[in-house]
Amino acid sequence: MTVTNTGNVAGRSVVEVYAQTPYGDYEKQNKVEKSAVVLVGFAKTSELEPGASETVSVEVEQYLLASYDYTKAKGYIRSAGTYYLAIGDDAHDALNNILAAKGARGMVAVDGSSTSGDASKVYSWSTSDVDTSRYAMSRYVDSQQVTNCFDDADLNNLGTDTITYLSRSDWDATFPTEPVAVRATPDMMEVLDGNFYEMPDDAPSVSDFTQGEDSGITFVAMRDVDYNDEETWNAFLNQLTVEEMASILPDQNGSVAIDSITMPASYRGDDMDQLQQVVFKLNGESGFNWPCAIVEASTWDIDHITKRSNLTGNESIFMGLTEIWSGGPNIHRTPFNGRASAYYSEDGNLDYLIGEVVSRECQKYGVILGYKHMVLNDQEANRESAATFANEQAIREEHLRAFEGAYAKGGCMGCMTAFNRIGVTYAGSCSATMQDVMRGEWGFKGVICSDACVGSDYKTHYATNLANGLDYWCWDMAGFGPGSDSSTAKLSNTVIAEDIENGDGYLLKALRDATKHTVYAQVRTSNINGLDDSSQIVHTNAWWENAITGTQIASGVLTAGLLGVYIYDTVKAHKAQDGEDKKGAEA
Repeated sequence: MTVTNTGNVAGRSVVEVYAQTPYGDYEKQNKVEKSAVVLVGFAKTSELEPGASETVSVEVEQYLLASYDYTKAKGYIRSAGTYYLAIGDDAHDALNNILAAKGARGMVAVDGSSTSGDASKVYSWSTSDVDTSRYAMSRYVDSQQVTNCFDDADLNNLGTDTITYLSRSDWDATFPTEPVAVRATPDMMEVLDGNFYEMPDDAPSVSDFTQGEDSGITFVAMRDVDYNDEETWNAFLNQLTVEEMASILPDQNGSVAIDSITMPASYRGDDMDQLQQVVFKLNGESGFNWPCAIVEASTWDIDHITKRSNLTGNESIFMGLTEIWSGGPNIHRTPFNGRASAYYSEDGNLDYLIGEVVSRECQKYGVILGYKHMVLNDQEANRESAATFANEQAIREEHLRAFEGAYAKGGCMGCMTAFNRIGVTYAGSCSATMQDVMRGEWGFKGVICSDACVGSDYKTHYATNLANGLDYWCWDMAGFGPGSDSSTAKLSNTVIAEDIENGDGYLLKALRDATKHTVYAQVRTSNINGLDDSSQIVHTNAWWENAITGTQIASGVLTAGLLGVYIYDTVKAHKAQDGEDKKGAEA
Protein backbone atom coordinates (compact mmCIF):
# COMPACT_ATOMS: atom_id res chain seq x y z
CA MET A 1 0.00 0.00 0.00
CA THR A 2 1.21 3.49 -0.84
CA VAL A 3 1.11 6.33 1.70
CA THR A 4 1.28 9.93 0.49
CA ASN A 5 1.80 12.99 2.66
CA THR A 6 -1.01 15.32 1.55
CA GLY A 7 -0.23 17.90 4.25
CA ASN A 8 1.99 20.96 4.35
CA VAL A 9 4.66 19.73 6.80
CA ALA A 10 6.86 16.66 7.03
CA GLY A 11 5.55 13.79 9.13
CA ARG A 12 5.05 10.08 9.60
CA SER A 13 1.92 7.97 9.33
CA VAL A 14 0.83 4.59 10.69
CA VAL A 15 -0.75 2.01 8.41
CA GLU A 16 -3.15 -0.01 10.56
CA VAL A 17 -4.75 -3.19 9.22
CA TYR A 18 -7.97 -4.53 10.73
CA ALA A 19 -9.99 -7.66 10.04
CA GLN A 20 -13.66 -8.48 10.27
CA THR A 21 -14.39 -12.20 10.46
CA PRO A 22 -17.75 -13.89 9.88
CA TYR A 23 -20.37 -13.96 12.64
CA GLY A 24 -23.12 -16.34 11.60
CA ASP A 25 -25.42 -19.07 12.89
CA TYR A 26 -22.57 -21.34 14.03
CA GLU A 27 -21.04 -18.58 16.15
CA LYS A 28 -24.36 -17.53 17.67
CA GLN A 29 -25.40 -21.09 18.52
CA ASN A 30 -22.03 -21.97 20.08
CA LYS A 31 -21.33 -18.70 21.92
CA VAL A 32 -18.36 -17.72 19.77
CA GLU A 33 -18.22 -13.95 20.21
CA LYS A 34 -16.67 -11.58 17.67
CA SER A 35 -15.59 -7.95 17.61
CA ALA A 36 -16.74 -5.88 14.65
CA VAL A 37 -13.06 -5.45 13.72
CA VAL A 38 -9.76 -6.57 15.26
CA LEU A 39 -6.23 -5.27 14.74
CA VAL A 40 -4.09 -7.76 12.80
CA GLY A 41 -1.05 -5.74 11.72
CA PHE A 42 0.58 -2.32 11.43
CA ALA A 43 3.62 -0.47 10.10
CA LYS A 44 4.92 3.09 10.28
CA THR A 45 6.31 5.13 7.44
CA SER A 46 9.57 7.01 7.50
CA GLU A 47 9.36 10.80 7.70
CA LEU A 48 7.76 12.03 4.49
CA GLU A 49 8.06 15.54 3.10
CA PRO A 50 4.87 17.19 1.80
CA GLY A 51 3.81 15.43 -1.41
CA ALA A 52 6.20 12.48 -0.89
CA SER A 53 5.01 8.87 -0.97
CA GLU A 54 6.19 5.56 0.44
CA THR A 55 5.05 2.01 -0.20
CA VAL A 56 4.50 0.07 3.03
CA SER A 57 4.01 -3.68 3.45
CA VAL A 58 2.14 -5.20 6.39
CA GLU A 59 2.15 -8.95 6.94
CA VAL A 60 -0.99 -10.47 8.47
CA GLU A 61 -0.92 -13.84 10.20
CA GLN A 62 -3.98 -15.90 9.27
CA TYR A 63 -3.91 -17.29 12.81
CA LEU A 64 -5.15 -13.90 14.03
CA LEU A 65 -8.33 -14.45 11.99
CA ALA A 66 -9.24 -17.59 13.95
CA SER A 67 -11.69 -17.60 16.87
CA TYR A 68 -11.82 -19.82 19.93
CA ASP A 69 -14.92 -22.04 20.27
CA TYR A 70 -15.02 -23.25 23.89
CA THR A 71 -18.42 -24.94 23.73
CA LYS A 72 -18.47 -27.24 20.67
CA ALA A 73 -15.10 -27.56 18.93
CA LYS A 74 -13.24 -26.73 22.15
CA GLY A 75 -10.45 -25.26 20.09
CA TYR A 76 -9.74 -22.62 17.45
CA ILE A 77 -11.97 -22.45 14.37
CA ARG A 78 -11.98 -20.61 11.05
CA SER A 79 -15.53 -19.38 10.53
CA ALA A 80 -17.48 -19.86 7.30
CA GLY A 81 -18.46 -16.70 5.43
CA THR A 82 -16.85 -13.51 4.14
CA TYR A 83 -13.63 -12.11 5.59
CA TYR A 84 -12.60 -8.46 5.25
CA LEU A 85 -9.19 -6.82 5.61
CA ALA A 86 -9.27 -3.05 5.84
CA ILE A 87 -6.78 -0.21 6.17
CA GLY A 88 -7.81 2.47 8.61
CA ASP A 89 -6.49 5.36 10.66
CA ASP A 90 -8.09 3.59 13.63
CA ALA A 91 -10.58 0.79 14.30
CA HIS A 92 -13.57 3.09 13.69
CA ASP A 93 -12.22 4.24 10.34
CA ALA A 94 -11.46 0.66 9.25
CA LEU A 95 -14.99 -0.44 10.16
CA ASN A 96 -16.47 2.39 8.11
CA ASN A 97 -14.37 1.28 5.15
CA ILE A 98 -15.68 -2.28 5.52
CA LEU A 99 -19.25 -1.02 5.73
CA ALA A 100 -18.65 0.98 2.56
CA ALA A 101 -17.43 -2.21 0.83
CA LYS A 102 -20.71 -3.84 1.88
CA GLY A 103 -22.69 -1.01 0.32
CA ALA A 104 -23.79 0.64 3.56
CA ARG A 105 -24.51 4.36 3.93
CA GLY A 106 -24.89 6.87 6.73
CA MET A 107 -21.69 6.01 8.61
CA VAL A 108 -20.31 8.34 11.27
CA ALA A 109 -16.61 9.14 11.74
CA VAL A 110 -14.92 8.99 15.11
CA ASP A 111 -15.37 12.76 15.54
CA GLY A 112 -19.12 12.47 14.97
CA SER A 113 -19.14 13.82 11.43
CA SER A 114 -20.79 11.91 8.58
CA THR A 115 -18.63 9.80 6.29
CA SER A 116 -19.07 7.47 3.35
CA GLY A 117 -16.01 5.29 4.09
CA ASP A 118 -13.61 4.11 1.40
CA ALA A 119 -14.26 0.71 -0.15
CA SER A 120 -10.96 0.86 -2.06
CA LYS A 121 -9.13 0.25 1.24
CA VAL A 122 -10.80 -3.13 1.72
CA TYR A 123 -9.96 -6.66 0.52
CA SER A 124 -12.40 -9.55 1.01
CA TRP A 125 -12.72 -13.29 0.35
CA SER A 126 -15.12 -16.04 1.35
CA THR A 127 -14.99 -19.60 2.68
CA SER A 128 -17.82 -22.10 2.65
CA ASP A 129 -17.21 -24.33 5.67
CA VAL A 130 -16.28 -23.95 9.33
CA ASP A 131 -12.70 -25.23 9.73
CA THR A 132 -12.11 -26.88 13.11
CA SER A 133 -8.86 -28.65 12.21
CA ARG A 134 -6.46 -25.98 10.99
CA TYR A 135 -5.45 -24.80 14.47
CA ALA A 136 -6.53 -27.86 16.45
CA MET A 137 -2.85 -28.58 17.08
CA SER A 138 -0.17 -26.23 18.39
CA ARG A 139 1.66 -24.11 15.83
CA TYR A 140 4.79 -24.32 17.99
CA VAL A 141 5.00 -27.86 19.40
CA ASP A 142 4.57 -31.04 17.36
CA SER A 143 1.64 -33.31 18.27
CA GLN A 144 0.38 -30.95 20.99
CA GLN A 145 -3.40 -30.48 20.95
CA VAL A 146 -4.91 -27.06 21.68
CA THR A 147 -8.10 -27.47 23.69
CA ASN A 148 -9.94 -26.17 26.74
CA CYS A 149 -7.74 -25.69 29.81
CA PHE A 150 -9.65 -23.03 31.75
CA ASP A 151 -13.12 -24.47 32.32
CA ASP A 152 -12.51 -23.96 36.05
CA ALA A 153 -12.10 -20.21 35.51
CA ASP A 154 -15.70 -19.93 34.27
CA LEU A 155 -18.21 -19.37 37.07
CA ASN A 156 -20.81 -21.26 35.08
CA ASN A 157 -18.82 -24.46 35.59
CA LEU A 158 -18.23 -24.17 39.34
CA GLY A 159 -21.59 -25.18 40.75
CA THR A 160 -22.34 -21.76 42.20
CA ASP A 161 -24.16 -18.64 41.04
CA THR A 162 -24.14 -18.52 37.25
CA ILE A 163 -23.65 -15.46 35.07
CA THR A 164 -24.80 -14.33 31.63
CA TYR A 165 -22.03 -13.25 29.29
CA LEU A 166 -22.64 -10.19 27.14
CA SER A 167 -23.37 -11.41 23.62
CA ARG A 168 -23.46 -9.65 20.29
CA SER A 169 -26.31 -11.98 19.33
CA ASP A 170 -28.66 -10.27 21.82
CA TRP A 171 -27.40 -7.04 23.37
CA ASP A 172 -30.61 -6.18 25.21
CA ALA A 173 -31.03 -9.53 26.95
CA THR A 174 -27.39 -9.99 27.92
CA PHE A 175 -26.22 -6.48 28.81
CA PRO A 176 -25.36 -6.45 32.56
CA THR A 177 -27.52 -4.20 34.72
CA GLU A 178 -26.22 -4.96 38.21
CA PRO A 179 -23.10 -6.35 39.91
CA VAL A 180 -22.76 -10.11 40.22
CA ALA A 181 -22.63 -11.60 43.71
CA VAL A 182 -21.05 -15.04 44.07
CA ARG A 183 -21.33 -17.58 46.87
CA ALA A 184 -18.28 -19.81 47.09
CA THR A 185 -18.97 -23.53 47.37
CA PRO A 186 -16.95 -25.79 49.72
CA ASP A 187 -15.02 -27.09 46.69
CA MET A 188 -14.19 -23.51 45.64
CA MET A 189 -13.08 -22.67 49.19
CA GLU A 190 -10.67 -25.61 49.21
CA VAL A 191 -8.93 -24.32 46.07
CA LEU A 192 -9.10 -20.71 47.28
CA ASP A 193 -7.12 -21.78 50.34
CA GLY A 194 -4.37 -22.80 47.93
CA ASN A 195 -3.06 -25.83 49.80
CA PHE A 196 -4.39 -28.55 47.51
CA TYR A 197 -1.30 -30.60 46.69
CA GLU A 198 -1.37 -34.31 47.51
CA MET A 199 1.37 -36.71 46.52
CA PRO A 200 -0.03 -38.89 43.70
CA ASP A 201 -0.48 -42.61 44.34
CA ASP A 202 1.84 -43.40 41.44
CA ALA A 203 4.53 -40.94 42.55
CA PRO A 204 8.11 -42.17 42.12
CA SER A 205 10.21 -42.93 45.14
CA VAL A 206 12.95 -40.57 46.23
CA SER A 207 15.33 -43.51 45.86
CA ASP A 208 14.45 -43.70 42.15
CA PHE A 209 16.62 -40.61 41.61
CA THR A 210 20.36 -40.17 41.91
CA GLN A 211 21.60 -37.04 43.67
CA GLY A 212 25.07 -35.88 44.68
CA GLU A 213 26.94 -37.95 42.08
CA ASP A 214 29.97 -36.18 40.61
CA SER A 215 29.84 -36.48 36.83
CA GLY A 216 32.19 -33.57 36.17
CA ILE A 217 29.60 -31.54 34.24
CA THR A 218 29.82 -27.84 35.05
CA PHE A 219 27.20 -25.13 34.64
CA VAL A 220 28.89 -23.59 31.60
CA ALA A 221 29.13 -27.01 29.92
CA MET A 222 25.32 -26.96 29.56
CA ARG A 223 25.49 -23.84 27.37
CA ASP A 224 24.62 -25.59 24.11
CA VAL A 225 22.82 -28.67 25.42
CA ASP A 226 19.41 -29.05 23.84
CA TYR A 227 16.43 -28.80 26.19
CA ASN A 228 15.22 -32.24 25.08
CA ASP A 229 18.58 -33.99 25.59
CA GLU A 230 17.27 -35.90 28.62
CA GLU A 231 20.37 -38.07 29.02
CA THR A 232 22.73 -35.12 29.46
CA TRP A 233 20.29 -33.15 31.61
CA ASN A 234 19.72 -36.11 33.92
CA ALA A 235 23.47 -36.66 34.27
CA PHE A 236 23.88 -32.97 35.13
CA LEU A 237 21.02 -32.94 37.65
CA ASN A 238 22.25 -36.17 39.25
CA GLN A 239 25.27 -34.22 40.51
CA LEU A 240 23.22 -31.89 42.69
CA THR A 241 21.99 -32.60 46.18
CA VAL A 242 18.42 -31.78 47.17
CA GLU A 243 19.75 -28.95 49.35
CA GLU A 244 21.74 -27.45 46.45
CA MET A 245 18.76 -27.50 44.10
CA ALA A 246 16.45 -26.10 46.79
CA SER A 247 18.91 -23.30 47.58
CA ILE A 248 17.97 -21.43 44.39
CA LEU A 249 14.21 -21.51 45.10
CA PRO A 250 13.96 -18.42 47.35
CA ASP A 251 14.85 -15.12 45.72
CA GLN A 252 15.80 -11.70 47.05
CA ASN A 253 16.95 -9.91 43.89
CA GLY A 254 18.88 -12.97 42.79
CA SER A 255 19.80 -16.56 43.50
CA VAL A 256 22.79 -17.99 45.34
CA ALA A 257 25.77 -19.67 43.72
CA ILE A 258 26.16 -23.45 43.56
CA ASP A 259 29.86 -24.11 44.03
CA SER A 260 29.90 -27.80 43.05
CA ILE A 261 28.89 -27.07 39.43
CA THR A 262 30.53 -23.61 39.27
CA MET A 263 27.18 -21.88 38.83
CA PRO A 264 27.57 -18.20 39.77
CA ALA A 265 24.98 -16.26 41.73
CA SER A 266 22.41 -14.50 39.57
CA TYR A 267 21.22 -10.93 39.92
CA ARG A 268 17.69 -9.88 39.08
CA GLY A 269 16.21 -6.43 38.75
CA ASP A 270 12.78 -4.88 38.49
CA ASP A 271 11.98 -2.96 35.32
CA MET A 272 8.82 -0.93 35.08
CA ASP A 273 9.95 2.40 33.66
CA GLN A 274 13.42 2.12 35.19
CA LEU A 275 15.74 -0.78 35.88
CA GLN A 276 16.32 -1.23 39.59
CA GLN A 277 18.85 -3.50 41.23
CA VAL A 278 19.50 -3.27 44.94
CA VAL A 279 23.20 -4.13 44.99
CA PHE A 280 23.95 -1.77 42.12
CA LYS A 281 22.02 1.11 43.64
CA LEU A 282 24.03 0.87 46.85
CA ASN A 283 26.82 2.44 44.83
CA GLY A 284 24.63 5.45 44.10
CA GLU A 285 23.75 4.39 40.55
CA SER A 286 20.38 3.73 38.93
CA GLY A 287 18.98 2.90 35.52
CA PHE A 288 17.51 5.20 32.91
CA ASN A 289 14.00 6.53 33.32
CA TRP A 290 11.96 5.56 30.26
CA PRO A 291 8.51 6.66 29.09
CA CYS A 292 5.99 4.08 30.28
CA ALA A 293 4.92 0.99 28.31
CA ILE A 294 1.75 2.72 27.09
CA VAL A 295 3.85 5.40 25.39
CA GLU A 296 6.10 2.73 23.87
CA ALA A 297 3.10 0.90 22.37
CA SER A 298 1.52 4.16 21.26
CA THR A 299 4.43 4.89 18.93
CA TRP A 300 3.23 2.14 16.56
CA ASP A 301 6.89 2.00 15.58
CA ILE A 302 8.63 -1.37 15.45
CA ASP A 303 12.00 0.27 14.73
CA HIS A 304 11.67 2.43 17.85
CA ILE A 305 10.52 -0.54 19.95
CA THR A 306 13.49 -2.55 18.65
CA LYS A 307 15.97 0.17 19.61
CA ARG A 308 14.49 0.66 23.07
CA SER A 309 14.60 -3.12 23.64
CA ASN A 310 18.24 -3.19 22.53
CA LEU A 311 19.07 -0.42 25.01
CA THR A 312 17.21 -2.20 27.80
CA GLY A 313 19.21 -5.37 27.16
CA ASN A 314 22.49 -3.44 27.11
CA GLU A 315 21.61 -1.53 30.25
CA SER A 316 20.76 -4.77 32.05
CA ILE A 317 24.19 -6.19 31.30
CA PHE A 318 25.87 -2.95 32.39
CA MET A 319 24.03 -3.20 35.71
CA GLY A 320 25.14 -6.79 36.21
CA LEU A 321 21.65 -8.26 35.84
CA THR A 322 20.94 -11.68 34.39
CA GLU A 323 17.17 -11.35 34.62
CA ILE A 324 14.74 -8.44 34.69
CA TRP A 325 11.16 -8.59 35.91
CA SER A 326 9.62 -6.31 33.35
CA GLY A 327 6.28 -4.77 32.61
CA GLY A 328 4.62 -5.92 29.44
CA PRO A 329 1.64 -7.63 27.91
CA ASN A 330 -0.93 -7.96 30.71
CA ILE A 331 -3.88 -6.11 29.21
CA HIS A 332 -5.76 -3.01 30.33
CA ARG A 333 -8.98 -4.85 31.17
CA THR A 334 -10.39 -1.78 32.93
CA PRO A 335 -9.25 1.83 33.40
CA PHE A 336 -8.91 1.15 37.13
CA ASN A 337 -5.83 -1.09 37.02
CA GLY A 338 -3.14 0.82 38.89
CA ARG A 339 -0.46 -1.10 37.00
CA ALA A 340 -1.77 -0.04 33.59
CA SER A 341 1.29 2.12 32.95
CA ALA A 342 3.43 -1.02 33.00
CA TYR A 343 1.36 -2.78 30.32
CA TYR A 344 1.23 -2.00 26.61
CA SER A 345 -2.47 -1.80 25.81
CA GLU A 346 -6.01 -3.13 26.08
CA ASP A 347 -5.57 -5.08 22.83
CA GLY A 348 -4.30 -8.66 22.97
CA ASN A 349 -3.26 -8.66 19.30
CA LEU A 350 -1.25 -5.45 19.64
CA ASP A 351 0.57 -6.90 22.65
CA TYR A 352 1.14 -10.13 20.68
CA LEU A 353 2.84 -8.20 17.88
CA ILE A 354 4.92 -5.99 20.19
CA GLY A 355 5.92 -8.72 22.66
CA GLU A 356 7.62 -10.81 20.00
CA VAL A 357 9.90 -7.92 19.09
CA VAL A 358 10.68 -6.81 22.64
CA SER A 359 11.57 -10.34 23.78
CA ARG A 360 13.83 -11.13 20.86
CA GLU A 361 15.62 -7.78 20.81
CA CYS A 362 16.13 -7.45 24.57
CA GLN A 363 17.31 -10.99 25.23
CA LYS A 364 19.89 -11.17 22.48
CA TYR A 365 22.24 -9.22 24.75
CA GLY A 366 22.30 -11.98 27.36
CA VAL A 367 19.50 -11.18 29.81
CA ILE A 368 16.31 -13.05 30.69
CA LEU A 369 13.18 -10.99 30.13
CA GLY A 370 10.61 -11.85 32.81
CA TYR A 371 7.28 -10.47 31.62
CA LYS A 372 4.54 -9.53 34.12
CA HIS A 373 1.92 -10.52 35.31
CA MET A 374 0.78 -13.89 34.03
CA VAL A 375 -2.25 -13.61 33.76
CA LEU A 376 -5.64 -11.82 34.29
CA ASN A 377 -4.12 -9.24 36.64
CA ASP A 378 -7.04 -6.84 36.26
CA GLN A 379 -6.55 -4.58 39.28
CA GLU A 380 -3.84 -3.18 41.53
CA ALA A 381 -5.86 -1.93 44.49
CA ASN A 382 -6.87 -4.93 46.62
CA ARG A 383 -5.17 -7.31 44.20
CA GLU A 384 -4.11 -9.51 47.11
CA SER A 385 -6.33 -12.62 46.92
CA ALA A 386 -8.46 -11.25 44.05
CA ALA A 387 -10.25 -13.95 42.03
CA THR A 388 -10.75 -13.22 38.33
CA PHE A 389 -13.30 -15.23 36.33
CA ALA A 390 -13.61 -15.48 32.55
CA ASN A 391 -14.56 -17.95 29.87
CA GLU A 392 -12.01 -19.77 27.74
CA GLN A 393 -12.51 -17.64 24.61
CA ALA A 394 -11.83 -14.40 26.48
CA ILE A 395 -8.76 -15.89 28.16
CA ARG A 396 -7.39 -17.34 24.92
CA GLU A 397 -8.05 -14.50 22.47
CA GLU A 398 -7.32 -11.56 24.75
CA HIS A 399 -5.40 -12.28 27.96
CA LEU A 400 -3.18 -15.17 26.80
CA ARG A 401 -2.87 -13.83 23.25
CA ALA A 402 -1.17 -10.77 24.72
CA PHE A 403 1.65 -12.97 26.09
CA GLU A 404 1.75 -15.52 23.27
CA GLY A 405 3.86 -13.50 20.84
CA ALA A 406 6.58 -12.98 23.44
CA TYR A 407 6.82 -16.61 24.55
CA ALA A 408 5.87 -18.70 21.54
CA LYS A 409 7.51 -16.52 18.86
CA GLY A 410 9.95 -14.12 20.54
CA GLY A 411 11.63 -16.72 22.74
CA CYS A 412 11.00 -14.89 26.03
CA MET A 413 12.77 -16.92 28.74
CA GLY A 414 11.25 -15.52 31.94
CA CYS A 415 7.79 -15.14 33.40
CA MET A 416 6.37 -13.63 36.58
CA THR A 417 2.94 -14.82 37.65
CA ALA A 418 0.40 -12.57 39.36
CA PHE A 419 -1.10 -12.01 42.82
CA ASN A 420 -4.58 -12.86 41.60
CA ARG A 421 -6.35 -16.13 41.16
CA ILE A 422 -7.42 -17.47 37.76
CA GLY A 423 -10.91 -18.50 38.71
CA VAL A 424 -10.24 -19.72 42.24
CA THR A 425 -6.73 -21.04 41.55
CA TYR A 426 -3.77 -18.85 42.57
CA ALA A 427 -1.85 -17.85 39.42
CA GLY A 428 1.37 -19.29 40.90
CA SER A 429 -0.31 -22.69 41.25
CA CYS A 430 -2.20 -22.70 37.95
CA SER A 431 -0.98 -25.69 35.96
CA ALA A 432 -3.35 -24.76 33.12
CA THR A 433 -1.31 -21.62 32.46
CA MET A 434 2.20 -22.71 33.35
CA GLN A 435 2.21 -26.32 32.15
CA ASP A 436 -0.66 -26.91 29.72
CA VAL A 437 -0.38 -23.66 27.74
CA MET A 438 3.11 -22.24 28.28
CA ARG A 439 5.20 -25.41 28.35
CA GLY A 440 2.70 -27.61 26.51
CA GLU A 441 1.23 -25.55 23.66
CA TRP A 442 3.83 -22.80 23.38
CA GLY A 443 6.97 -24.85 24.01
CA PHE A 444 8.26 -22.49 26.72
CA LYS A 445 11.62 -23.61 28.11
CA GLY A 446 12.43 -20.78 30.50
CA VAL A 447 11.89 -20.03 34.16
CA ILE A 448 8.66 -19.03 35.95
CA CYS A 449 8.62 -17.14 39.24
CA SER A 450 5.90 -15.95 41.57
CA ASP A 451 5.14 -12.33 42.19
CA ALA A 452 6.39 -11.10 45.59
CA CYS A 453 5.11 -13.55 48.20
CA VAL A 454 6.10 -11.73 51.38
CA GLY A 455 3.64 -12.54 54.15
CA SER A 456 0.97 -14.02 51.87
CA ASP A 457 -0.25 -17.40 53.03
CA TYR A 458 -2.19 -18.32 49.88
CA LYS A 459 0.93 -17.70 47.75
CA THR A 460 3.32 -19.77 49.85
CA HIS A 461 1.92 -23.27 49.72
CA TYR A 462 5.25 -24.25 48.29
CA ALA A 463 4.53 -27.88 47.43
CA THR A 464 1.36 -26.90 45.56
CA ASN A 465 3.21 -24.13 43.68
CA LEU A 466 6.17 -26.32 42.70
CA ALA A 467 4.05 -29.32 41.68
CA ASN A 468 1.97 -27.16 39.35
CA GLY A 469 4.82 -25.49 37.49
CA LEU A 470 6.39 -22.65 39.51
CA ASP A 471 10.20 -22.61 39.46
CA TYR A 472 11.13 -20.09 42.16
CA TRP A 473 9.61 -17.54 44.54
CA CYS A 474 10.19 -13.81 44.08
CA TRP A 475 11.01 -12.06 47.35
CA ASP A 476 10.43 -15.20 49.36
CA MET A 477 11.04 -13.78 52.84
CA ALA A 478 8.84 -15.98 55.00
CA GLY A 479 8.08 -14.51 58.41
CA PHE A 480 8.74 -10.89 57.46
CA GLY A 481 5.41 -9.88 55.93
CA PRO A 482 2.20 -8.65 57.52
CA GLY A 483 0.24 -11.46 59.08
CA SER A 484 3.17 -13.88 59.07
CA ASP A 485 4.10 -15.95 62.07
CA SER A 486 7.87 -15.55 62.12
CA SER A 487 8.20 -18.36 64.67
CA THR A 488 6.82 -20.99 62.27
CA ALA A 489 7.32 -19.50 58.78
CA LYS A 490 9.95 -21.16 56.63
CA LEU A 491 11.52 -20.29 53.30
CA SER A 492 10.61 -22.39 50.27
CA ASN A 493 13.94 -24.23 50.16
CA THR A 494 13.52 -25.53 53.73
CA VAL A 495 9.92 -26.65 53.22
CA ILE A 496 10.58 -28.42 49.91
CA ALA A 497 13.73 -30.13 51.22
CA GLU A 498 11.82 -31.39 54.27
CA ASP A 499 8.97 -32.73 52.12
CA ILE A 500 11.42 -34.60 49.91
CA GLU A 501 13.29 -35.90 52.96
CA ASN A 502 9.97 -37.34 54.11
CA GLY A 503 9.77 -39.43 50.95
CA ASP A 504 7.98 -37.32 48.31
CA GLY A 505 9.54 -38.40 45.03
CA TYR A 506 6.98 -36.44 43.00
CA LEU A 507 8.25 -33.18 44.50
CA LEU A 508 11.82 -34.29 43.90
CA LYS A 509 11.00 -34.71 40.21
CA ALA A 510 9.35 -31.24 40.24
CA LEU A 511 12.44 -29.78 41.95
CA ARG A 512 14.71 -31.31 39.31
CA ASP A 513 12.50 -29.80 36.59
CA ALA A 514 12.58 -26.39 38.26
CA THR A 515 16.38 -26.59 38.52
CA LYS A 516 16.62 -27.53 34.86
CA HIS A 517 14.48 -24.54 33.88
CA THR A 518 16.62 -22.16 35.94
CA VAL A 519 19.90 -23.53 34.61
CA TYR A 520 18.66 -23.66 31.00
CA ALA A 521 17.69 -19.99 31.18
CA GLN A 522 20.69 -18.72 33.18
CA VAL A 523 23.30 -20.54 31.11
CA ARG A 524 22.07 -18.58 28.11
CA THR A 525 22.78 -15.22 29.76
CA SER A 526 25.82 -13.10 30.52
CA ASN A 527 26.22 -15.20 33.67
CA ILE A 528 28.56 -17.47 31.71
CA ASN A 529 30.91 -14.64 30.73
CA GLY A 530 34.48 -15.54 31.66
CA LEU A 531 33.64 -19.13 32.59
CA ASP A 532 35.20 -22.30 31.24
CA ASP A 533 35.48 -25.88 32.49
CA SER A 534 38.40 -24.96 34.76
CA SER A 535 36.62 -22.07 36.51
CA GLN A 536 35.97 -22.13 40.24
CA ILE A 537 33.82 -19.98 42.51
CA VAL A 538 35.66 -17.97 45.17
CA HIS A 539 33.52 -16.15 47.71
CA THR A 540 34.60 -12.58 48.44
CA ASN A 541 33.00 -9.54 50.00
CA ALA A 542 32.81 -6.06 48.49
CA TRP A 543 34.28 -3.22 50.59
CA TRP A 544 30.82 -1.98 51.51
CA GLU A 545 29.79 -5.48 52.66
CA ASN A 546 32.82 -5.59 54.92
CA ALA A 547 32.03 -2.07 56.12
CA ILE A 548 28.47 -3.07 56.95
CA THR A 549 29.64 -6.22 58.72
CA GLY A 550 32.21 -4.22 60.69
CA THR A 551 29.60 -1.65 61.64
CA GLN A 552 27.24 -4.41 62.77
CA ILE A 553 29.98 -6.02 64.90
CA ALA A 554 30.99 -2.69 66.40
CA SER A 555 27.35 -1.85 67.12
CA GLY A 556 26.87 -5.26 68.73
CA VAL A 557 29.94 -4.85 70.93
CA LEU A 558 28.93 -1.31 71.91
CA THR A 559 25.37 -2.45 72.67
CA ALA A 560 26.65 -5.35 74.76
CA GLY A 561 28.98 -2.98 76.65
CA LEU A 562 26.25 -0.47 77.33
CA LEU A 563 23.94 -3.25 78.43
CA GLY A 564 26.65 -4.45 80.83
CA VAL A 565 27.06 -0.97 82.25
CA TYR A 566 23.29 -0.65 82.61
CA ILE A 567 23.05 -3.98 84.43
CA TYR A 568 26.02 -3.11 86.69
CA ASP A 569 24.53 0.29 87.61
CA THR A 570 21.11 -1.25 88.19
CA VAL A 571 22.48 -3.95 90.48
CA LYS A 572 24.63 -1.40 92.32
CA ALA A 573 21.64 0.89 92.80
CA HIS A 574 19.53 -1.97 94.15
CA LYS A 575 22.25 -2.93 96.62
CA ALA A 576 22.55 0.66 97.81
CA GLN A 577 18.79 0.88 98.23
CA ASP A 578 18.74 -2.42 100.11
CA GLY A 579 21.42 -1.00 102.43
CA GLU A 580 19.41 2.13 103.11
CA ASP A 581 16.28 0.07 103.72
CA LYS A 582 18.16 -2.14 106.19
CA LYS A 583 19.48 0.86 108.11
CA GLY A 584 16.01 2.33 108.23
CA ALA A 585 14.59 -0.91 109.62
CA GLU A 586 17.27 -1.14 112.35
CA ALA A 587 16.63 2.48 113.36
